[in-house]
Amino acid sequence: MKRVIVTLRVFSEELDPDNVTKILGTEPTSQYSRGDRISEYSAADKKHTNGQWSLERNGSHADFESILREFTKLVSEEKLKLLSELSTSQDILIGLFGVRNQSGFEIAPDILEQLGQRGWALIFDMYVEEEGDD
Repeated sequence: MKRVIVTLRVFSEELDPDNVTKILGTEPTSQYSRGDRISEYSAADKKHTNGQWSLERNGSHADFESILREFTKLVSEEKLKLLSELSTSQDILIGLFGVRNQSGFEIAPDILEQLGQRGWALIFDMYVEEEGDD
């Protein structure tokens, strides 16, 4: 793997992303509210059906676990309770770029435990590198 993008996503139907920013004390990489236009560049007037707050980190394969640790530290048990009061769901989206045949990685058991305690699903989006794509 050449690079990884890890995104903490917080979402719900009626989410006001500014509330998440206040709870977590950090600005999102991206955010939108229900009813916001999906793309200002599209002729279609499609709108988001939910609200979402996202924090994205880019790195190499070696940074993968440190990014997950950063996110688990950011969302303490107290902050998780406050997010639950907003009826939100959270997950982690992991984009893996430059995946080659039999590429692999591992996630330490303590990180998996912390993710599980928060109820966070891990969603993997893998982009396979074709031969000769160096």
